Amino acid sequence: MKITVRVSAPPTAGPDGFTAASFIDRVERADAYGFDRISVGDTQLNNLECFSALNLAATRTSKAGLGPGVTNAVTRDVGVMANALGSLDVVSGGRAFCLIARGDGAVRNAGLKPASVAEMRGYFLALKSLLRTGHAEYGERTVRLPWMAKHQHAVPLYMVAEGPRMLRMAGEIADGVFVGAGLTEMVVRESLDTIHAGARDAGRDPAELDIWWDTRSGIGPTWEDGLHRAKESLASIGNHAFRAGFEGKHVPEELHDVLRDYARRFDYSEKGTSAQNGPLMEELGLTDYFVERFGAVGTPEQVVERLRHLESIGVTQVSMASHDRGLAGVPDSIELLGEQVLPYVR
Repeated sequence: MKITVRVSAPPTAGPDGFTAASFIDRVERADAYGFDRISVGDTQLNNLECFSALNLAATRTSKAGLGPGVTNAVTRDVGVMANALGSLDVVSGGRAFCLIARGDGAVRNAGLKPASVAEMRGYFLALKSLLRTGHAEYGERTVRLPWMAKHQHAVPLYMVAEGPRMLRMAGEIADGVFVGAGLTEMVVRESLDTIHAGARDAGRDPAELDIWWDTRSGIGPTWEDGLHRAKESLASIGNHAFRAGFEGKHVPEELHDVLRDYARRFDYSEKGTSAQNGPLMEELGLTDYFVERFGAVGTPEQVVERLRHLESIGVTQVSMASHDRGLAGVPDSIELLGEQVLPYVR
């Protein structure tokens, strides 16, 4: 199994001000452990700017792929995005990749709306063209990035997809898919069927698509420690995955009204913490459902068991969260994943 580790990039407070010391230490250790990829979230909240952090990581690592996980099609102009990705690819020696979505917290906290499916298609195709040819027609303008036409490596673009329309479109036009629909056997099977159908409709070989799966993970010495670490991430995906509706998503009907109430009360200003949304998830009785559908949670042994199960149903490449120590006496999850999970799922 291949694993991307998501590393947050909060500035480290010290006696002389803020530094990036903690982030540097964690990406260096992630690279040394042998994680296949390292991703950094694109958010305006509690972290260093995404591409600044990724370029710093490129200078302190040598093996792992590096990319935003996840960025969006709204807050970054398509030409700016292409230049940022191309630059990261140069600095990292060809290790860049990009996970791109319609937009959630980063978009809403900027007072904007997520891209529509049609807008996402247009942006994605323009970005893909810029990264491969240095030229794109986007809306009513021509966008140019001439030096990219001479770059010898095409940065792979992954479309983040949850619902059936996005999954099918990802199969049609993306280099790869980052599936956020869930990890139950039915959801995995139908997600793959939809992606493959989109690829075949576009005359593509489904086998050529690089498919990764999102897990909302937390690992610790006990189940409770792991759940504590996963809580914010579970709360976030539980809002994002179902906010736009339930069609084609296999959500039990008895949860529809509860999930609508959850989306209505979800606080985007608290995204990135568990202060408000984690307790809301628990109040409405949604924690167990979100863990079952999206989670890889618990002790190292429980996480290994979960990953082996996922592999048995067709999930062979996953993204997992990392958390710094946070809890008293609980090791950094990069250490737990690198030493007690990664060797047992390879």
